[in-house]
Amino acid sequence: MKADQKKQCDYILDRLRKGQERAEILQQFSKVFKNDTTRTFDNRLKIARAQFDSESERIKQEAEKGIEKDIEALKKGNYRMTIET
Repeated sequence: MKADQKKQCDYILDRLRKGQERAEILQQFSKVFKNDTTRTFDNRLKIARAQFDSESERIKQEAEKGIEKDIEALKKGNYRMTIET
């Protein structure tokens, strides 16, 4: 991937992480990358969305691993909860 393509994908990925939707991202993208078409945007969006989905899945798996460790610790009685008052 060329440097400018990566920059565009990273720009879109940052917006996806913020929870923005296609229309809102396209509007901002068009202001920043003025010479690029909607087709170019859609291609970059596809790449960025795949990367975003991959990151989200990885985060979800790590969270599930943490929960499983906590459950095992509770079962063994090795888990200490601190209650703040």
